[in-house]
This record gives sequence, structure tokens and C-alpha cells, in this order.
Amino acid sequence: MTGSPESAYRLVPLQARELRGDLRRALTGFANGNGGLPVLLHQIERVAQALAHNPKATLDGARAQVRRFVGDHAPSRVDDTGLPGVGFATLYEKVRCARNDVAHTGTEAALAGRWSAALAIVTMEALAVAARVGKHLRVCDVMVSNPTCAHGWQSLADLRRTMLVNDYSCLPTADGAKDGRCTCVDAERLARHFLLNDPPAHATLDDATGSVTVEVPTVPQHTRVRDHLVGPGRRLPFVVVAKPTEIVGIVTAFDLL
Repeated sequence: MTGSPESAYRLVPLQARELRGDLRRALTGFANGNGGLPVLLHQIERVAQALAHNPKATLDGARAQVRRFVGDHAPSRVDDTGLPGVGFATLYEKVRCARNDVAHTGTEAALAGRWSAALAIVTMEALAVAARVGKHLRVCDVMVSNPTCAHGWQSLADLRRTMLVNDYSCLPTADGAKDGRCTCVDAERLARHFLLNDPPAHATLDDATGSVTVEVPTVPQHTRVRDHLVGPGRRLPFVVVAKPTEIVGIVTAFDLL
């Protein structure tokens, strides 16, 4: 069922969080070459359809609802989209045209990617506001679920590739969660290790654990984000657990931006 622009642009927090997560993953994939422009545009259109309460809505048909949503949740972005001289209305129209071009001709232009990424960022900012429930936001609402874990037998070269390809800054180790802490491979330490030690190709994580890992806190999945971050020694990233040793997610600074 469709709704009017005045009444049909609201999202419940859970829906906003899920849409933002999907859009963020599409944007990350597009930025690092693991996803194409059509994937990013599809996720932008999903947000528009949710705001219009119409699964068949197009960017053109949901224009009023998306504009109202951004105006209410990220008002500063109506005039400042991050692209010099391009307001939200102009940006939305450029992306709408790009969506039609990609859908009908398969054309992907560099400018279309730039516009779509900018619209995705603006939309994510509005979704982040809609997703918050005051002080009740839980870590399971923002975490990256089922994170890739590092194993002691893996080569450092393999771990480096995994982190580069997926833009990971931290990889929990598969058996690293215990006593409220988790051992994680840290991108900065791994980079330093490669630069200073020139490890052999067969070197594994077990060979260099002390040099490339850090310990981060583990947090139960239903903990409120504020409860973890407020107080001495509370920091990012942290690993999310369902049980003391069962890793179910990870939260980095990027997940809270």
C-alpha cells in the first residue's frame, strides 16, 4: 500500500538500522571494488521503497518521501551534500537519472558513481538518526554480524589480503574470546610487522601473534552502546559475544559513524 508524502516516510528504528547496514555494505563494496554501481543503486532504491511504503516504488515516485525524510533527520544535508554547489534535490535528480541509465543501458560513468556515493552517505546519516532509540541502542543493533575470524594456521600474507580486500581494520581470532577480552589481528600492527620484519611467505599468525595482535573488550550482544562506551577503559573496537566465548559480531568506530 502506498502513502502520502506527509505520512508514509517514517521508519521504525529496526528497519532503519537494517537498511543502513545494507546500504553501508553496498557503499563499502563499491568503494573498494567488490561491488558495482548497480548494487549501490539498488540499496538506495530499497530505502526509497521503504520510505514510500511501496516495494515497487522508483526513485522518481518516492522523491517526496526521501526528501522529507532527509529534511527531518539530516536537515543540514539538504543544502550541503558534501559535493560543492550540489544540493540534495539536484543530487537526487542526478542519481535518479543514473539509476535509469544503468537499468536500461548498463552504462556506468565515473560521475554517476560519485553522485551515488554522495547520496548514499547523506541517506546513511539520516538513517542513523532514525535508527537511534535514545539511550537504548544496543551493540547488536550496530555490530557487523558473524565477522571473519583469523586462525593461527593462516599465513600473514593471507590475513593481509583478507583485510585489504574487505577493508577490515580488526580481525578477531577464532579462539580469542575469554575472560572479557578477545585477541584480534590489528591492521596497524600487521602493517608494522611487514615493514620492519619482512616475514617469509610461509609465516603464520601463530609465528607472530604477539607482534600483530591486540586485546580488545568483549561485550554481551544486548548491552547498550552507551553503557559500554561511557567510563574509563571503554574503547573501540570491541567484540560482541552471545556467550562468554561465542563471537557473534564486532563493532568498530566506522559502525558508529
